[in-house]
Amino acid sequence: MVDRKPSVIGTALTAGIYWGMLFYWLRDDLLDGSPDEQMRALRMFIVSIPYVAYIMWCAMTDLPDNIRDIPYIGRVLKPGIWLISVVGLAYWGWVDTAAVGFLLVGVALLGVAVAMCLVCLLYSGSKVVVYTDSVDSLMSILVSLNQKVTCVSIRNYGLQLLFS
Repeated sequence: MVDRKPSVIGTALTAGIYWGMLFYWLRDDLLDGSPDEQMRALRMFIVSIPYVAYIMWCAMTDLPDNIRDIPYIGRVLKPGIWLISVVGLAYWGWVDTAAVGFLLVGVALLGVAVAMCLVCLLYSGSKVVVYTDSVDSLMSILVSLNQKVTCVSIRNYGLQLLFS
């Protein structure tokens, strides 16, 4: 097993590119607009930070057992909160039609992609690369490792397993 460490350079580049793109999208309103336009653009820019942070938190942590075991609520709590935030962004875009593209594409859609990239770049744990040609031997390897597999990747007939 090989220990993985977070990629600081990749994380900084990904975050810089995403929020730099959002700043570039709003640069006219943020830099040259009237004070009302600047505050509107700043609010739209700032809403992306907790949105991405929430998605990262959802992907990186589990709910406590006492909440997760509650029927229906435990399964839908995280996606339900995410769906409410997306509906809130859609409503904001419906009210302010000039912001609909930024909110739904820049924040909602690209925010999910960036959050997942950042989660992968911040991952730290163990990595095992297994080369096998049969499903039976693969299953016996997984049983013998007796650990929770968090990510599976198949590349060049090799199976990469990431453990937490």
